[in-house]
Amino acid sequence: DNWVRSVAVSPLWHSAGFVYEPTRYRLTGFCRSWQKPDSSRWLTSTEPNKGRCEITWDASFNSTRAGFLYYSVPLYKNRLGLFYSRKRFAEPPQLSLPDDLRQLKVCGVIGFNYQPYGIDWPLERLPTIQQNLEMLDRQRCDFFPSEIEPLLGGITIGTYNDPGQLQSIALEQQKTFYLMISKGSPRAHELLNRLNQIIIEQQENGEAQQLLERFLPGMQ
Repeated sequence: DNWVRSVAVSPLWHSAGFVYEPTRYRLTGFCRSWQKPDSSRWLTSTEPNKGRCEITWDASFNSTRAGFLYYSVPLYKNRLGLFYSRKRFAEPPQLSLPDDLRQLKVCGVIGFNYQPYGIDWPLERLPTIQQNLEMLDRQRCDFFPSEIEPLLGGITIGTYNDPGQLQSIALEQQKTFYLMISKGSPRAHELLNRLNQIIIEQQENGEAQQLLERFLPGMQ
């Protein structure tokens, strides 16, 4: 049996956008079923014995997960950025980060980690990304830190609504995401080697960029 029993599909916006489509394309021919897990708990070493799930994706490296998951070569990278409204800044603001942000109003999402942005002070937090975008539009926040590609992709597929005049400043930091295979799968190494090969081939022959362009024209 060379088929994967089940693949966990991320419940985030990616499952309908530029991450979901390329990944499902890569997995075509490997999968019998697609399921939506609540979390990576579906991939604990005991789960495949229950016939539940062997593969998932769309998570960054975590030492705890590495105890029960094999990580593929990088699937994609998101740039970290600071979103703002041109209503507030007609020209791209020149910032010395993170110090200048301390003097400005920065908003965020409840429960999100903003330390990768160099932000280690309390923010005004709202329940959703959409509420943060609306705060930018009303000029009640100066900046909203977010990964650039997920937010722009979410706007492209209609998950989020851009109130208008939304812009971003790209930071140097990036966040890398991977495809993951349960170490409890009896064919984990076979799947890992084959999927790594497919990912590398698509990146080298331009297919990965073509799929990305479907959802985010102009993105690299």
